[in-house]
Amino acid sequence: MTLLSLVVCSILWTGLLAGGTECLTRKNMTAYGAQALWRISAALMIAPWIIFGATRLWPDTIASVPAILPWPDVPDIIEIAIVESGIIAAAPAETTNHSQWIHSAIAAVLVLGWIMRGTAAVAGHVWLKSLQRQRFPLNDPAIVDAVNRAAKLAGLRQAPSITGIDTNHSPFVSGLTKPVLHLPSASLEGDRSNHILLHECIHIARGDLVTRPLERLVSDLIWFSPFAWLTRQRLDQWREAVCDAEAARLSGDRAGYARALLDTARNCRPTPPLPVATLFSNPKRTLMIRITTLMIEPTKTSSRRRLVGGVLTAILIAPLTIAPGLAQNTGASVPSSAFLAAIIDDPNARITSSFGERIHPITKEPVFHSGTDIGAPFGTDISLPAAGEVITTGEKRGYGLIVEVELEGSRDRLRFAQLQSYNVKVGDRLSAGDVIGEVGASGRATGPHLHIEYLDRSANNRPSDPEAIEGLQLIAGE
Repeated sequence: MTLLSLVVCSILWTGLLAGGTECLTRKNMTAYGAQALWRISAALMIAPWIIFGATRLWPDTIASVPAILPWPDVPDIIEIAIVESGIIAAAPAETTNHSQWIHSAIAAVLVLGWIMRGTAAVAGHVWLKSLQRQRFPLNDPAIVDAVNRAAKLAGLRQAPSITGIDTNHSPFVSGLTKPVLHLPSASLEGDRSNHILLHECIHIARGDLVTRPLERLVSDLIWFSPFAWLTRQRLDQWREAVCDAEAARLSGDRAGYARALLDTARNCRPTPPLPVATLFSNPKRTLMIRITTLMIEPTKTSSRRRLVGGVLTAILIAPLTIAPGLAQNTGASVPSSAFLAAIIDDPNARITSSFGERIHPITKEPVFHSGTDIGAPFGTDISLPAAGEVITTGEKRGYGLIVEVELEGSRDRLRFAQLQSYNVKVGDRLSAGDVIGEVGASGRATGPHLHIEYLDRSANNRPSDPEAIEGLQLIAGE
């Protein structure tokens, strides 16, 4: 599987998961169940990319694992459309491979996006440091006592450190090993402070300082998918809703807690994207949803059924998650093609240019030759060496007339170029020894010859040396 295939499949895959999860959690779902389903959905979204990366780091140990589904090779589908429609690539065909350019461009865009996401994360930490520089100690015995009570009620063994911040941002907690509770002055007014302190202590008790960065990987890794960003938003929303539900349960005052949320939202502005657990990241967008979820408690039976249904569905579709990441290695797990015939059977045929670096016969410049040239008289028959299916025919700049065949078994491809003519069409299933065309000089050529490329599916359809392919006989008798 190429990167473009993985990107396209990821967008479709994340859309399917996000849409299904949104339908399940829209109504009659507890905050706990909704958070669990969105977390499962997020894990299934990023799993193909983790597996895809693992197959690149340890290809020898994973290559023997078969892919579940024959995922499509998008760059080659695009290339077929270009050839069939007559749209010609600008670069000479002998010096580059169209799918390689697509692969490189997609890789560059992905890396650029990941760099930008990393930069945003660094900017978040810088902004956090700037806020922390505004802090001041809170030694009020009433506040310290309230924090201790909230920590005990939340089940913490030790109360977090507390500090005040001279801003009107939302309260938030930072620090992994030593959590610090940052309290803007506005959040300490009135009775609502007890509810807000309990909410933040629950964040610490539930481990949100650890799980929140992990949950945000879905949008950092799959940044190009709008459905990944929706998932990130829903994870943030339901994380806070779970803490709301837990705080209301522990305090025993659901209405009072809801009033505390409303009062705090009125007195604080949206918190910038910080690498912390915060009470409000965007009050206008999430407040009403949280209040509604808090005050209208769904039936546990309906919520349980939806959760069980979602989990069972996730188990059933989990194999699809593995397929894109392992599809790249399918060439190693299927039988190789059976080469039963020579490509050229003519006593005058000979190899005139081999695979690799060479001096171009026309431009006289050093270039990479992506195939092997076999010199032969005009009209010499070209035979298919193994059974396969014709997937491309047409004319392409530099190549001239071409025929491309996907071989049975390995699903590798043979590209025949510089043809004088061909007698096959896309979709034809051929056997070894079938004649597909005649030797010519229809592209950039100094004389009649067959330019043949062997495209290795297990290496993103990159050209391999045809003379080095075991069992492939280019010229009869050699």
